Amino acid sequence: MCEDVSQTMDSLVEYLLFELKKRNMPTDEFRMQKLIFKIKMELGKDHELYPKLPFYWYLKGPYSEVVTESYEKKFHQMNSFKGGIEKDYPEICEISENILKKRDYFVNKIDREIYKEYAPYKFMYIYKYEIFDVAKKCEIVDFDVEEYIYKIYVCEGNLPNDEYFFDFNTNIAKLSIYLELIRKAENFEKYWEFLKNPITLTWNTFAKGVRIYFKDDYYNNNVKLWDREFKNSLNQLSALIKKTKTYINFDDYPKNNYTPKEVKILNSTIGSYLRG
Repeated sequence: MCEDVSQTMDSLVEYLLFELKKRNMPTDEFRMQKLIFKIKMELGKDHELYPKLPFYWYLKGPYSEVVTESYEKKFHQMNSFKGGIEKDYPEICEISENILKKRDYFVNKIDREIYKEYAPYKFMYIYKYEIFDVAKKCEIVDFDVEEYIYKIYVCEGNLPNDEYFFDFNTNIAKLSIYLELIRKAENFEKYWEFLKNPITLTWNTFAKGVRIYFKDDYYNNNVKLWDREFKNSLNQLSALIKKTKTYINFDDYPKNNYTPKEVKILNSTIGSYLRG
């Protein structure tokens, strides 16, 4: 099976590199990963190639180690295209043609559209592009902080119900409350350089857990290792969120900064987190 998977992927990557080069389009690995995943989804689960294009959801969306291996091998051989897979499976030609004729989609939008259409949980799109990416890219706070934290609350309300993610869910609930308290004290911008760390680690930790449940069978032997990596990352996240709590100083709060409704909500939710 492994050899068959490798040969199939080599042939597909070789064909797609040739097509991309012919169209003078980007041939980087990131887009190759997304292109092949999209082709896999278009082929459908009943197609014989479906299990031979193995992926799992990870930090940047669907990822395949087999694609990486084939890409690194075939990228330097683009001038020696022999053809193969497109002859046996002409439907690949049609699917790839439909994708690549939309140049702007392939160059600028394919990753976001894949998250919207195929991500295992809907909140993943919001967290990846409107929370995580902001924390990764913004050196200063030049965005609406209240709206930013609201989006984290939205994500929190749509987390997996699985027992496996219980501790993760507790951590993100704590983080959202701590961030709101820091914002209320008007210290969010002051501590942004630190706050980016738990925000990004939250995404990285979840990505290490979600791949355990959303993967092709090809990666079944990785589950024990992935489970250890998820739990180690979860421990790091817990420690970092605990440190986030130290940035809360009620002496910084403006008087009468809460509405009666906010006081009621905070009293019912935050007490246990601040004590924990």
